[in-house]
Amino acid sequence: MALTLDFVHRYTRVPGSLEMRLVETNPYIRLRSGNEPPIFLQGGVAYDEGGVVVAQWPEWLQQAVAALTPAARAEAGFAVPEDPARPTVTAAGLPPQPGQKHLTWWTCPECGETVSTRGKQAHRYNKHRKVKTEEPAKHDYPTL
Repeated sequence: MALTLDFVHRYTRVPGSLEMRLVETNPYIRLRSGNEPPIFLQGGVAYDEGGVVVAQWPEWLQQAVAALTPAARAEAGFAVPEDPARPTVTAAGLPPQPGQKHLTWWTCPECGETVSTRGKQAHRYNKHRKVKTEEPAKHDYPTL
């Protein structure tokens, strides 16, 4: 089977109506590392951009496929029995620590308050916004 990106979802019309129903899906995954060309995974086969089968997988592709969730691998045809000794990998590339969230903190240089980086913009807006005073409108032409 060749790489088919144009028919990922196949629909048919219900006879006697205008309703369209999804009949078949052909999901794919696009993976890329740095300046390398992307590689597509579909139907248990890896393809390059031109649709040619990639026989020799690069090291980054093996790691990227291993980092996918089991459900994503199964949809693309790469179902692998789950190894209980292998920890799941998060998007950051680190195994999740139980009960620990990965937050980074920021200290405001104006007031010294410490907030998470998620709340940085809200802190600046709520505590340090500069309200413009009402000024008369300035025009390039004289008013009548």
